[in-house]
Amino acid sequence: MISVEKKDLVEKWFKEYFTKGNLEILNELTTEDFLFFTPIMAITQKKK
Repeated sequence: MISVEKKDLVEKWFKEYFTKGNLEILNELTTEDFLFFTPIMAITQKKK
């Protein structure tokens, strides 16, 4: 079972980033070495 903290984090990620387009939330929810990769668009980006 997924912990409440992890569930809340994922819900916040989707609500703020994917739904609202709030890029600032990435600073709150990710670490300095965060790396985003999507095979659909073949894009890899490091956190700025």
